[in-house]
Formats: sequence, C-alpha cells, structure tokens
Amino acid sequence: MYSANPTMTSSQVYTKLKDSAVDLGAAGYDNYYGWGRIDASKALATEKPIQIDTTPPVITLLGSSPVSVTFGSTYVDAGATALDNIDGDITGSIVTVNPVNTLVVGTYTVTYDVSDAAGNAAAQVKRTVNVVDATPPATTIRTPLDGSTVSGSVTASVDATDNVGVSKVALYVDDQLYGEDVNTPYDFVLDTIKLQNGAHLIKAVAYDINGNTASSQITINVSNASATVDTTPPTVSITNLADGSSVKGTVTVSVLAADSSGISRVELYVDGALKATLTKQPYDFSLNTRSAKDGLHTVIATAYDAYTNSASATISVTVTNRK
Repeated sequence: MYSANPTMTSSQVYTKLKDSAVDLGAAGYDNYYGWGRIDASKALATEKPIQIDTTPPVITLLGSSPVSVTFGSTYVDAGATALDNIDGDITGSIVTVNPVNTLVVGTYTVTYDVSDAAGNAAAQVKRTVNVVDATPPATTIRTPLDGSTVSGSVTASVDATDNVGVSKVALYVDDQLYGEDVNTPYDFVLDTIKLQNGAHLIKAVAYDINGNTASSQITINVSNASATVDTTPPTVSITNLADGSSVKGTVTVSVLAADSSGISRVELYVDGALKATLTKQPYDFSLNTRSAKDGLHTVIATAYDAYTNSASATISVTVTNRK
C-alpha cells in the first residue's frame, strides 16, 4: 500500500485492507475470521498511485518586448499568462517585478515568475522597457529683435525650456560658433564692431539632457559709424594652480582674462583637447582629473577678445589619483 501511496497513514491502510477483505464467516466482523481474508490485490486496485509532478509551468508574455515608452507618460504593463500541466491556469499566481519609472530616461527590465503547487518554478520571463525622451526643447531669441539694427555691444538673450532639462545653449553668428552657456540666463555679449556692416544671421541652438535639439534664428543689421581695428590680444592667466602642481579628483581651474574691448570667451584645453568654454565671468572651470591617466598633463586657458584676438596661459600639472 505504501508503495502506491507513501502519504497514507496506518489508519488509512487498515481501513483499505478491512474494506477489501474477503468475508469468510457471517457478514461483517466475527470473532473467528475477523474481517475476513486480506485481499492485497483488491486493496491496491482501489488506491490510485500518487502522480509525482516534476513539470514546471510555462509563462507566456503578453504584448511585445522591447517596448518604448515616452518620458512622463503612464506605463501599463501588458502582463503574462501561466499554465501548468497539473494545476491548469495559474496566471493569478504570477509574481511581477516592475521597476519602470517613466520620469527617468533609461532601459528597464520587468520580470515574471511563478511556481506550481508542487513547487516547480517556471523559467523566468522578462520584458525590456525603454523610457525615451523624443521631445525637443523650445527656444527663442528674446533680444535683439529680428530685423533690428544694432551697433556696438549687444546682449543676445536666449530663452530655452525643456520637459526634462536644458543642458546648454549655443550661439552662432553667420553659422560660426560664437559661444556656449550651460546656466540660465542664457545671455551672450555680442560686440558687433568685429562684424562688417550689413545683415548677419544669429542662431541659438538649445540642447536637452537627452541630446534633443531645437534652434531659433534672427537676422540683425549691423551699422557701426566707424570701425576700430583692435590687434591687441587679451591678458590671461591661471590664478589658482601653479605650474608643476599635483592634482587629483575634481579641481577648479580659475582663469583671469581681461581686454580693453571685452572678453568674448575663454576656452580650457587639456593635452590639446577642448574641455569647456565660458562666455562670462567668473571663468572657473571644474576639471575631473579621474578621466586622465596619472602623470604629467598640459592645461591651457585661451581667452578671446571681441575682435577674435587671443592669448593663452599654459601650465603643467601632475595627476596623482592612483598613488
């Protein structure tokens, strides 16, 4: 009996043998024959063997994978179904882990797990969900006005907004990069004396943190009574780091730049590679040295005046992050 059903109790075995016994005397129990002659074959025939379940259920994904979801929208997961050869439909027992946050651009993985009554676990099913930002920023050039006539120094003020965040605004004059600004207000000092009299195209390009761009452009008419030619370069120096300094981690490179016609921008180079551009004071650059190898590196600050005259200050620093 126990070979047919190992879970039977001794009381259950007794009952099975009693009920299947061949009655030899008076009907029912008597003092001589008891319940009768045991018929093991008949007792086994009445006990169905236990079916051992070793087959795991199967999870079927509903909907597609991967899925693209727009930033800021509501994500509703399509879910999954689960079937088992013994327990049938066990969809309601699926454990779903859904980490999708539509307010953070990125790739997420939704997982589905389930086990049947016998403890067999289904193979985990996954869905890839990509939260994407396809919305470009909005940008306008507030001043000067389109078609206006300007002279001398003019402030080009740019408005830029985005559903996620603006990373920078770049200003172009006649399709040539004039400067970039990463902080509001996005104001650029434009000295028109270095431009020829006549029409010029001013374009602002706004970038959001996910690489989407938008642009706005105007045309101005430059009209300067007399053109002054400035051939004197600005003065420039790196004030807070001495030549030969040892640096590590993130350091600030402070640059002092001056010119009689004004400074249009200051650029910072490390080993000949442009790292950042500032168009207004203070010219303080944040430099992460962890991306550089330990050892000697050349830091150059180049300042430009309103007439594109330039001058540079150079120092050498030793990066010691791993020492």
